[in-house]
This record gives sequence, structure tokens and C-alpha cells, in this order.
Amino acid sequence: MADPEEARERIAGYLHRRVLAISKACPGEPTLMLSGGIDSMLLAAAWQRFAEPPLCVTIGVTDTPSDDRERAAAAAAHLGLNHVAVELEPGDIQQLAASAVGVLGIDELWEIGAAVPIMAARHAANNACRIGPIISGGGADVLFAGGMRLVSPIVSRAAAEELRSRIWASMLNTFRRDRLVPDFFDRVLGSDTHRYFQMFQTLEAWTLTSDFAPSLLFAHASDGSLIDKLCLRDLAVEWGADPALVWAPKNPMQFSSGMVTAFECQARRLIEEDPTQSTYSKPQSESAETLMARLWLKHLRNIHDDGQ
Repeated sequence: MADPEEARERIAGYLHRRVLAISKACPGEPTLMLSGGIDSMLLAAAWQRFAEPPLCVTIGVTDTPSDDRERAAAAAAHLGLNHVAVELEPGDIQQLAASAVGVLGIDELWEIGAAVPIMAARHAANNACRIGPIISGGGADVLFAGGMRLVSPIVSRAAAEELRSRIWASMLNTFRRDRLVPDFFDRVLGSDTHRYFQMFQTLEAWTLTSDFAPSLLFAHASDGSLIDKLCLRDLAVEWGADPALVWAPKNPMQFSSGMVTAFECQARRLIEEDPTQSTYSKPQSESAETLMARLWLKHLRNIHDDGQ
């Protein structure tokens, strides 16, 4: 299927049904995790259009400036939605990350990086006395090939086959409970698990988009750069989102929220606590490669000390 109008109609119909179903399953004032990217921007417009307007919550880190967070605030303002920016201090990051490590029982970067913003968004919703659904754009990157770069020319049979193959592989790896932590959301959200909804991570969404041609998802801008999620961006503009914000690029959640950089800053602080580490260079300003080497050597020293 390569008709842009039909693609927008399919997505619009799906979002309408999904918003109404979530509103019925979890009554109450909704909270939307608004990252500043097209997925959450479209959802903000959809909830405003079909149900009670959401409280938009953007998670950030105080010592990690981000244009994405400024875009999120601007997107909410353009749609006339209430917006809360949660700026996590280093102490907040340490507390939330430690809690995530504790409940998940692992220290894998991407799992903890995903857990911390979700936990922070839940706290923000509860602090605002919001008892309704907590919504994210989860699943959109998979179904709409967010960030993907096709090897084949966009308008070709080979591109269509490549797109379907890569989306299917990503779905098998993502749309499943049998993951590194099978009960990830139960552990992270506890009694609030029933309130958390990933809008696009459903069988219906995949069924509706499974025959999308690459030309519905990708296009080249005037400067030659590749635009992804084309049909989502077109629909967001149609529903009133600011075009200037809709067409802006965004980093994945763990980077846009500042989680990865925040974890890196904590690692630098940890290393700097040892006075011997600052003899020849400063852990706070040296390269990431040097920092990793220091952490590995510190690991060896801990092994040695534990063995004595």
C-alpha cells in the first residue's frame, strides 16, 4: 500500500479506537510522556482530539541540556496542553537508577535507561493527582521504522522486502514478554502497571501497517537528509501540531531524556572519588574511552582486593 491518504486514515482510525479503549479501560485524567519527538507529539494531538486532554510530562536531567525538552514544551504549548518538565538532579538519578537496578535485578544500560524515565513519569503523574492512564509512544519506532536507513532505493521492490524483513525482525525482538526481564513493567511500575499503555505496541497496529510501502515512511529533504516516519508527521500536522516541531529530528528516549549522559556523569563522579584517579588527568573531562578503561581497571582492582 503506497497511498499517503489511506495511510493517514488507517493511523487516524487506529488512534481513535485506541484512545477510546484506553480511556474506558483506565478512567481518569491521562498523563502523556512527551519527549519532543513525532510519536508523542502525534499522541498529544490524538488525545486532545478524541478524549480528555492529557497532562504532558517531559523527563530531563539538570546537568544535561537538551533541545528535545525545549521542543516538547513548545509542542505542548502549541496544542494548548498543560506541560510539566521534570528535571532530575544527580541525587534523583542515583536514587531512581538504584531502585530500578533493585527491582529489575540487573544493571543492563538500556533496561535501566528505559526504566528511570517511566518511574519518574509515574511519580509526576501521582504528584499531580492523576489517576488515569500513563501513555507512551512505545512501538512506533518498530512499526514505522524510526531511525532506520534502508540499503535499497526507497522506491523499489528490494526496499519493500528489506523494510518488511527488518521490521519483522525488530518486532520479534521487541514485541514480546520473553525479554531480558520478562515482567519488566510489573517490576518497574508495581501496582500502577495497569495504568501504563504503549500506544503502538499492539497486534492491530502491526496489522494496519504491515503492508506500508517505504515511500510512506521515508523521504529525502531538500538538503538530502532522510526523513523517517513520514506518514506520522503528515498526520500530526493535519491534527494541529506545529510543523516546525513535527519535522525536527529527535534522539531515542534514553538520550533525549538525558539518561545515558546522566549515567556517564555519575560514573565520572564515582571514579573521581578515588584521589589517585586524578593524578594525570581529570575523570570529569577526559574522553569516554579513557573513562571506560578506568572502570575496567577499577573492576580488576576490586577482584584483586576481594581475593585477598
